[in-house]
Order: sequence, then structure tokens, then C-alpha cells
Amino acid sequence: MEDHQTAALSNLRDVTPSPSSGMDFLRSLMRKSGQYVSDDDLHTIQELGDIIVGDTVAVLDHWNEWLENNLHHSCISLPPFDRFSSADICVAMFRFLRETDSNTHRKAILRRLARVLLHIFVAESVKELESRERNGEVFDRNGRKMTTVAHDLIIEKIDRSRVDDQMCERSQISEAKSYGKRWWRLGSGIGIIAILVCAPDVAASYIESRRFHDNALDLLINYMRNVYPTALAHFQSFDQILHHVLVDGSLAANHIASAMARPALSDLLGKSLPESPRWSNTQEIMTAATEGLVRAFKYH
Repeated sequence: MEDHQTAALSNLRDVTPSPSSGMDFLRSLMRKSGQYVSDDDLHTIQELGDIIVGDTVAVLDHWNEWLENNLHHSCISLPPFDRFSSADICVAMFRFLRETDSNTHRKAILRRLARVLLHIFVAESVKELESRERNGEVFDRNGRKMTTVAHDLIIEKIDRSRVDDQMCERSQISEAKSYGKRWWRLGSGIGIIAILVCAPDVAASYIESRRFHDNALDLLINYMRNVYPTALAHFQSFDQILHHVLVDGSLAANHIASAMARPALSDLLGKSLPESPRWSNTQEIMTAATEGLVRAFKYH
């Protein structure tokens, strides 16, 4: 698989804009956003965006091989979520994260998905609790925000004996949700498939690093959306398939491989920068994507 990714990146260098023109475009994009990012971070964003697109193209071109190497040999799996409530999904995901928090599994791709689902469905649980409260149900808040109530309900359902460790457990849930939100910002912005195939070194150094701040992540997503619109449209064409895959809890090889014919590499990677940058609000994109994923879980 590494040979395929190396070849894709080599081809990518042939069709991507020059570093200087890419930097000029990123500066224009930054001004459009009203944010400030240092030149060093802009260099990182350009390089990282090209790597993520190149890697994803390479994986999709050899999906069965990637799946075999990265998931079929794994001894962990997400549970199927058919008819799970939002609260049940939260409990299942936090239990999964606790049970796989070891040196063996800590970098597992499925943990990214678990964090994303925890981020999304804790928010859904809070909405449901607030609705129940408005309809007259009484909760013993004891000065707690409803988000904290939702966190504590997860902890209690997993292990009532650990209620005394609530502060530590709450912190773990909040941290997992925070990482999940960053992964979801990326996946909703360029295609859910990117959450799966993003290389571990990229994940650890950038997506899961607080040093790579949210402004930089926004610029990264917008850089790829501007420079690689055809590739991203292809990536996002798998979103509906992956919604159902997440609900089922499995990633069968034919889910992606048989979905559609593979476009030519040159068609996916594009060859020029747009004349003027287009800025997309990643929060709005995330909100719309969340609604679509939640519908898939509710009406599966």
C-alpha cells in the first residue's frame, strides 16, 4: 500500500500548483476568512492538504488491499447500532474507547469513528434530555449543566461503581468528544472516507494535536475544497454508503469498491487554482452533515 501512496504523491506533484502560487492562494484564503495563520503554518497546510488528498486517492484505488491491511486484521470492531438510542450509542462508544485504550489499539482507525460518534450523539442525547425536561420530566441536576448530566448517565450505565471517579471520567468523555469534533470537521468538510484513511503520522501530528489549532484546520479544509473540488466530490460521493456502514458496524470490501467506477487520477487531482478563493463555514457544513448522519441512524 505504501508503494501505491508513494506513486500517487509523485503523480500529485505533477498536477498540483507550485508551492509559491499555493502560498499566495492560501494567503488570499486566509484574508477571506478574517483569520491569521503564520507562514510556517500555511506551508504545513499546503503540504498536509496535498498529502491527505493523495493518500485518499491511493487508498480508494486499492481499497480491498487497504481494508485487509488496516481493518480485517484488527481484533477490535464497532458494534452494530441498529435500533440503538442516542444514549445507547454514547455508552457503547465510551465503553469501546475505554476498552481499547492500550498501546496495542490506541492508534486504531475505529477509535476515530468512535470519537466522532460520541461527539455527535452526546449532543443528541442532550437535546433529548432537554426535550424531556420541557415536557415535565424532572432530573436531579444538582447544579449540573445538561451536558454534564448526559456525561454522568454514560458513566453510570457503564459502571456504577466508578461514580466516585466522575470528574476523571467526565474529562475523558470531554477529551474524546473534542477529538471527535476535529475529525468530524475534517470528514464533513472533505468526505467521511478521510477519517478512515488519514495516515497515523498525519493524524497524530495534526488532526489530534492541539498545536494545529482550529483556525489552521479550517484553512486546511478550505484549501482542499478550493484546490481539489473534483477529488472531494468523489470522496463525498461515498458519504451515504458510509452512513449505513457506520450503522451496521462493519466495513465490507465491496461497500466502496463496487460503488462506482474509479475516475482517472488526473481528473481527481486537478491542475490549477481557482481565480478567487471561496470560503466555506466549516461549522455550518458540520451541522448539515450531522443531521444527515443522525437521520441515517434513526431511520436505518
